[in-house]
Amino acid sequence: MRRLRLVTALLGILSVAAGLAATPMPAQARAQAVRPAALATPPKTPPGVVVTHLPAVKGGGDYAEGTAVTVDEKDRVLVAGVDGNDVLVLRYRPNGRLDRAFGRKGIARVAVATPRQEAAAGAISVDDRGRILVAATGNAYAVGRSKLVVLRLGQSGRLDRKFGRHGRYTRPRSSASDVVSTASGGIVVTGRSLRPSGALVIGLTSAGRVDRGFGDAKGITRFSVYGSQEGVVVGTSAGSVVVDAEGRYVVEVGVFRGIGQPAENGVARLLPDGRLDSSYYDGGYHTEVTYGPRGSDVMGDGLALRSDGSVVSGGGVAGRFALLGYDADGAPGGLLATTDLAAGQDERSTAVVADAAGGIVSVGYTGRRVGVVRYVDGRADTAFAGKGALVRALRGYQQARAYAVAVDRAGRVVVVGTATPRNYRLGQGILVMRLTESGRLDRHWHG
Repeated sequence: MRRLRLVTALLGILSVAAGLAATPMPAQARAQAVRPAALATPPKTPPGVVVTHLPAVKGGGDYAEGTAVTVDEKDRVLVAGVDGNDVLVLRYRPNGRLDRAFGRKGIARVAVATPRQEAAAGAISVDDRGRILVAATGNAYAVGRSKLVVLRLGQSGRLDRKFGRHGRYTRPRSSASDVVSTASGGIVVTGRSLRPSGALVIGLTSAGRVDRGFGDAKGITRFSVYGSQEGVVVGTSAGSVVVDAEGRYVVEVGVFRGIGQPAENGVARLLPDGRLDSSYYDGGYHTEVTYGPRGSDVMGDGLALRSDGSVVSGGGVAGRFALLGYDADGAPGGLLATTDLAAGQDERSTAVVADAAGGIVSVGYTGRRVGVVRYVDGRADTAFAGKGALVRALRGYQQARAYAVAVDRAGRVVVVGTATPRNYRLGQGILVMRLTESGRLDRHWHG
């Protein structure tokens, strides 16, 4: 997942680019001492919306964020997020209730940083054996000192000790953005290298070791738009990654050029062996500045693959949702659409996904509310949510924002984010909203 998941190319270049990482911690999920019960009762949410407030724990529980989502083959929703220096994984049953057979009453915690550091969770996916992969970063906001982390959990929510070093692979001076499993059982993770600066794509074996047959002799592919001109803060990041029908990796690329400078967006394509595909547009990767309304530059965020091999990136421009397009050969198609969901509100898309019907679902925020738009051929689908878009506030919460989206086998849209309550005694909650194909709140999803 934001600018490259925004917190992944803007932040992502602040060592907060495309992901982020930290110091190795004990591999097992950290046992936490539970504090007394919460002082306040969570607001009631309507069917279709679940907000999970974490049990209070020593050093955490108050500022949880949901930042990534996927749906497994049993239609269980898996959410990755963070709470301080811990990465969280929550598993929900198909009806929206936490799966108490997973982790500790539905929630697994893994420390990826020391107590005074912070973690970031960029992505979550499931491999063909049902194991859970999480791309995370420890010490996420310490410029130049973050560490890329890939975690693998079993179906019970415990770290898989057969993976990497006690359940994790780590790489210093790097940050993580996305992770996917490969047809051969391997793993590909994207992010940013801080020293030297550049977009980073790493191939791992199923055992969590560097795949020496991927990319260069060290199992990585690294590239940068501005070479030696880049630094720890300013530079190129690799964000979301999708796998096409031929097993190639199409990667979102962003360049943060500094505060006040326009952002560059683009795509790269890697062959199945991790080498840049020289036949893809301009030698394997390409970025450029795209301008929209009022001369504002587009900030890309997320990537979705279409059936014809073309890709779409979400993001924001001039306080609106934006869509950027690239054809099957990587050539930029420019700004495909902008959508103003609510006049006068700051708005942007933070994630996109392609659905089975050929549409693109874009989620994000409009002011303090969740925003969801479905596009067909670059236009908002007026049949979705009755008017082409859903804008939703939550009663009892001062703010609700979406940061990730997935579509399940039934075509339902699962939106994940964060909800901040009005009652200061109640900690921030992880928001999971499920919509029907038509964009209505799904009454079968409830906590």
